[in-house]
Amino acid sequence: MVDLKTKTVCMTNLRLCEMLKISEEELLKKRLSDICSKEVDPILEGKQGDVYAYLKAKKEDIPVVANVWTYELAGKKYGVCVFKDIREEIKARKEFEILERLYNTLSAINILVTTVEDKDLLFKQIVEILKEKGEFRYVGIFEKGKHSALCEKGVHVEGYPLIGIPFKSGRDEYVLKIAASKEASFIEKEKFLLEEIVHDVSFALTKIKKHERLSHLAYYDEITHFPNRIYFCHSLKEMIDRARAKVSKIAVIVMIIDRFDELEHTFGYYWMDRIIRAVASRIKSVARDSDLIARLGRDKFSIAIESDNSGPIIIDKIIARIRKLFKEPLYFNNDEVVVTLSFGISQFPYDAENAEEFISKTIISAERAKEIGGDTTIYYSNGLTKALSDRVLIRTSLRKALKRREFVLYYQPKIELATGRLKGAEALIRWIKDDKVISPYKFIPILEESDLIHDVGKWVIEEACAQMRRFNEKGIEINIAVNVSPLQLRDHHSIKEIISVISSCDMPSLEVEITESAMMKDISKSISFLETLSDMGIKTYIDDFGTGYSSLAYLKRLPVYAIKIDREFVKDIPENQEDVKIIKAVLSLADIYNIKTVAEGAETEGQIRILTELGCDFVQGYHFSPPLPAQEFEKYVIDFLGSSSPRNKRG
Repeated sequence: MVDLKTKTVCMTNLRLCEMLKISEEELLKKRLSDICSKEVDPILEGKQGDVYAYLKAKKEDIPVVANVWTYELAGKKYGVCVFKDIREEIKARKEFEILERLYNTLSAINILVTTVEDKDLLFKQIVEILKEKGEFRYVGIFEKGKHSALCEKGVHVEGYPLIGIPFKSGRDEYVLKIAASKEASFIEKEKFLLEEIVHDVSFALTKIKKHERLSHLAYYDEITHFPNRIYFCHSLKEMIDRARAKVSKIAVIVMIIDRFDELEHTFGYYWMDRIIRAVASRIKSVARDSDLIARLGRDKFSIAIESDNSGPIIIDKIIARIRKLFKEPLYFNNDEVVVTLSFGISQFPYDAENAEEFISKTIISAERAKEIGGDTTIYYSNGLTKALSDRVLIRTSLRKALKRREFVLYYQPKIELATGRLKGAEALIRWIKDDKVISPYKFIPILEESDLIHDVGKWVIEEACAQMRRFNEKGIEINIAVNVSPLQLRDHHSIKEIISVISSCDMPSLEVEITESAMMKDISKSISFLETLSDMGIKTYIDDFGTGYSSLAYLKRLPVYAIKIDREFVKDIPENQEDVKIIKAVLSLADIYNIKTVAEGAETEGQIRILTELGCDFVQGYHFSPPLPAQEFEKYVIDFLGSSSPRNKRG
């Protein structure tokens, strides 16, 4: 309390004495100006509101928010000054600013490492980005054990913290040295993000050393490390150009794994990935160094073979060698797995003029080989264009399927890791035709080739809402998420249609998932869509998060409830520490922006344990349950809620 006439302190409390580190007796002898900065003077004179000021403690100035209210007693005017210590708030704000700056730096470097193809240029730009965007006093990259920098910027001054982070590229070892811009030490999260940056630099160096790899993330399959369809098509174009110039021949072989869906259903994603790797290994052992191999899709591999005009194309010999290898079964999880392949073949210049046509016709041949029983070989012929008409028949069947109510929704639960509670489910479409469940991988692409995706997408939303009402009538209250196709977001009319359907359902417990790749195709349109859903009270998720870098710069702008960590980062943990680091980074990023996290594809107890330890909020995967039809899911929910140990329940 202050005498407003003399500005002397006439009453205080113990907390203020502790902050100023003086006794109450000593404090009562002081004027307000002795203990507080002049920013409080206006509010002593009657100005309303809080002001930022600082208290003059013995060894430091303490930032505070000050407020004064006055009153009169016995003819004297007094002011009651209230000071709020904001040191922790300032510290937290500074930490947030540091991390936000580093996330922006990491985002810029993530983009850089996928484009730069020269080591010296990479180092130069890395140093510049860290110096400018990271706002560090000094940045330098050194070879391990060397005192002269390969590249540096800024000056290191004694007294400023310096950190050295080692990283490798093959046998080459380097150290990234960074000096802080202030005398304060590096915080732990800051160190972690810097380690993520050097990990990205290591990745870029590996990419640079292998010039044929344009970009690991964009052009290579993560499971097999084979080139993917994009890379294969690009390289095939070059092969065709060479063949035209040399008047030589090319053959493309496409191999489809027979009974793929059956194998996947039997063994689950975890073991199926290992089966795919084993298949890839056998194919690679047969291919020559000059052959181009790739994984074109989930069940498809390819080999492109080039020879001059005088030498034979050894197609049959290669196929015979592959077949011989696959006569021996694979062994996984104490099970014998028999894998057969269907082969399709087309040749240049006889069957195709360009790479896309080449690939499409070869796939048609392989699909035909699979249709007639598998484990056989079909050379492309014009008669196989019938396969194209078959797709038209499928499309027609899909139109009838919607009218005949052949589509159904399956539900896969989402579990809260901290409590083990069931927190919701994802609705997944299935097509039941002739009493067989048809995988969405087979019909979704055909749906998306036509406008059918809009009608089916509308049905999915309406059916999910109807199912929630049926659950509610039985006392089961549960949130259900539906997926929105990228094609449903391609224009404003389509988006308005989705919003209209959701609004008419009037079901706040509905949730919406949109893939990261779909969102990034038109970020402004996506943000507008997400904001509209948020205003309606609909929770939204970014699906397959982590498969692209661009979203890091926009995440803080997105009104989303949660991000779903792609199963590619989950399936190999805890053994794969690189994936653990990536998940840590995503969780840290989500924590900064107060966004929940869902890990997809968790199948083992070890994965559940590490995700719990890392602080992931929710999990979804075969460890708890595969996708289930509505009746089975209802039973699962009832059993789950009735279990004393829900964490041990599996579907």
